[in-house]
Amino acid sequence: MKLLWFFIAGALGVGGCQNNDDPMHASAVEDHAVSTSDDKIEITTPIGIFSTYLSDSAASQCQLLTYAQTTCEEDAIAAQHFFVALKNIGAFPNALAVSGQSDYQLLIANQAATIASPGWWHTGIQSLKGNRAPLADERQHFTEFTVQWRGLEIDTQLIQTHVAMHEDHTPVKVAEDVIAQWRTDALQRGLFTAPFLYKALRASDYLSEMQVPDTIAAFSRFDTQLFHDPFQGAITRYTHNEYEDALLDITVFPLTTSLDTAIETSLTNILEKEQADAQIVAAARNLTMVVDHPIAEFTPGRQFIEEKVFMLAVHAKGETEEPIFATTYVFRQEDKIVKVSTTFPPRIANPLVEQALPSIKVPAESPLMATLRDIAKTRS
Repeated sequence: MKLLWFFIAGALGVGGCQNNDDPMHASAVEDHAVSTSDDKIEITTPIGIFSTYLSDSAASQCQLLTYAQTTCEEDAIAAQHFFVALKNIGAFPNALAVSGQSDYQLLIANQAATIASPGWWHTGIQSLKGNRAPLADERQHFTEFTVQWRGLEIDTQLIQTHVAMHEDHTPVKVAEDVIAQWRTDALQRGLFTAPFLYKALRASDYLSEMQVPDTIAAFSRFDTQLFHDPFQGAITRYTHNEYEDALLDITVFPLTTSLDTAIETSLTNILEKEQADAQIVAAARNLTMVVDHPIAEFTPGRQFIEEKVFMLAVHAKGETEEPIFATTYVFRQEDKIVKVSTTFPPRIANPLVEQALPSIKVPAESPLMATLRDIAKTRS
């Protein structure tokens, strides 16, 4: 199958990406794309594998090599050989042939040319120049790997392989060698990690540009991590040195709705989704959910920041279990939503949030979001 479409429309994915945490238990995110076990490194993110055509620039290199005397052979190595090589190497356990269900797509294109034996003068010039030009009776493969995330290209690499005709150059062997070379490069560059994705898409640089407090009262900053989705942003976790169940998370992510939409509507919608999700979780655990503070503006927030802050507080209880509290605060800053999630009731959470608010600074609008919003305006 030849993949010939690239759509930006799918980049935003599902509409629920703005609610990142279990509403009853805020939890830190981990980048599950790459896992390490002993000496074995796996790229565990699902990835769809497609066969495609060489780009014009890559194809021109093959044509230049043949001096236009022969036609470069399209699909000299069948797509199935590349797919099998990917699975056999063990680094991509969730590779899926021709699947559009994953965020990542790997497009593989291949051409090959057999180079006729050059004259002795060509060999002499090659030796004097020290070039690695094709030798006599050589089969040369051009394999182009293009990685996309939701249809947006984030990386492309052309691997050129020289195989002398007298060597073992079966399509299976060449595919294995090429895949091994590409895999090594992908791991070295962190091709499937969240930081690479954010940089390639020109999303916000949360790790460098976002400011959050190091401490909030007795809570200490534990870690800041990126969600493996630029539309879900980054999360910073705070822990208490005495109470391991006492958690506070600050999550920052871009608004995916129009910036012209009334912010009160956006904030209310986020908290309504939080409340609905909390109800589902409580019901699944045979708990009764109680709303301690319905969705409303957190008016003390006006003393600390200009933006309106909205809040929601709930808890779930059972006959024998200790109550599970969740108090959530949301507000807009720049083109981002800031969500502060806690695992305690408002009487404890409120003063912590008041202390944290002035110290939270988010990155400005990213080129990625600016471009997507311009496209949306053009189509509206």
